[in-house]
Amino acid sequence: MNWNEFSEEVGSGRKLLVVGNRVCDIESFHTVHPGGQALIDSMIGKDPQSVKKLMESRHTHTKAARNLVENLTIAFYQE
Repeated sequence: MNWNEFSEEVGSGRKLLVVGNRVCDIESFHTVHPGGQALIDSMIGKDPQSVKKLMESRHTHTKAARNLVENLTIAFYQE
């Protein structure tokens, strides 16, 4: 999925974010995110580089969190 496709999907109301090179649909997860819904919702539809910087500045995610990202993946991001 490229930036234009990603933006279109978010514009239509999908709750997507890019984590690394993975496009994740967080509809089923954002309300139970351990860091809070507001934090994860603030990253929906954002530029992947800004999300990456924010995630790296917060903390290292657990293996369980990385596994969850794999389960929420709907596509791979291509610049």
